Amino acid sequence: MKRKIRIVVIVLLLCIASLPISASAYVFLGFKKSDNLDLYYHISPKLVDMGYKQDVLRGFSAWNNYTSKVKFTKEVDITGNVNFDYVDSNYGDAYATHRNGSSLVSNITIYKSWKGLSPTQRRETTVHEVGHALGLDYTQPSNNSISVMRKTGFNDKDWPLKDDLDGINALY
Repeated sequence: MKRKIRIVVIVLLLCIASLPISASAYVFLGFKKSDNLDLYYHISPKLVDMGYKQDVLRGFSAWNNYTSKVKFTKEVDITGNVNFDYVDSNYGDAYATHRNGSSLVSNITIYKSWKGLSPTQRRETTVHEVGHALGLDYTQPSNNSISVMRKTGFNDKDWPLKDDLDGINALY
């Protein structure tokens, strides 16, 4: 009987030892911008006039600062690879939405409710939306604490977190 128990314990330990140490929570949307790291962006004059340019710029600079895989290098007056616009109305409980025009062009709409967020939450939202524009989908809910790509709520961190960077590194 003791021998059977030892064998079961050994088999269980071997099974546990063979499990992966960490799992990837990132999920892809099924596209990437390009292998060209020279990405352009456009910020609606409405957002600039309201004084929110720095909050929106954080969406780009955070990805530039934390990974060498993608680089937003130039602000343009017309359509870029990623475009931020503002709508003076609300869209359900969304603060912003991402829509792909093509794999090379993404459009992000900021809604009126976004203005009521704290500065950190506004910047976290722009980082999150740029993550979608780069090809990341929502993370798995159990990994919300290691990603700005969570579906709801905030981490109150306005930069890509570990899972986000792992996703970008895997995609690009």
